[in-house]
Amino acid sequence: MIVMKRIVGLPGDTVSYHCCLTTCRAPLVVPPGHLWLEGDNKAKSIDSRDYGPVPMALVTGRSVAVVWPPSRMQFV
Repeated sequence: MIVMKRIVGLPGDTVSYHCCLTTCRAPLVVPPGHLWLEGDNKAKSIDSRDYGPVPMALVTGRSVAVVWPPSRMQFV
């Protein structure tokens, strides 16, 4: 299965977040060797707000292009 999320926190970063509903959570420091990932559609995305920091070893690739919308098409 391929999952694509945006990296919003690196090891040592402090992230503030709200769970998908209105539950507030305290700021969290991303532990060493982990990343904080969030999807672009925050209302429907299942991401680090649900399952916590992700081990860097689970990241297997990176985006190389934006293809939608066509007006933003580019290599990154």
